[in-house]
Amino acid sequence: MSLVLVDSSVWVDYFRKASSLSGKALRPLLEDGRVCTTPIIVTELLSGSPSEREYDRLRVLLGSLPLLKVPADLWDRTAWTRFRLARTGVQAQLIDISIAVMAHTTRTPLFTIDAVFPPIQKVLTFSLFAS
Repeated sequence: MSLVLVDSSVWVDYFRKASSLSGKALRPLLEDGRVCTTPIIVTELLSGSPSEREYDRLRVLLGSLPLLKVPADLWDRTAWTRFRLARTGVQAQLIDISIAVMAHTTRTPLFTIDAVFPPIQKVLTFSLFAS
């Protein structure tokens, strides 16, 4: 059973409405222990918590998930990918590119509903999880 890297967009959708399409796809992954995360995704989610109580609850939940190993050259790879994307006319945020680089580096499928990731695939090979 392979792990799946779940992007913030899926988590936010799941927390807003667990019965959403992505929520329905996320639940079995969680139940099977197939969800992993990265420090940047954890940071994104925690910083958007609506209250201190939710922050603490979310920190416990996310803290129970396996973290992908961050490569020492993550930010160099992220910069290079962003540079290459810009040359193709694609602009993307550093956080999103770093998540794509993590998916690429670890060969972990990325579960996202954010439309920014398919254009990143123009210059970086990584797979998107299909539920």
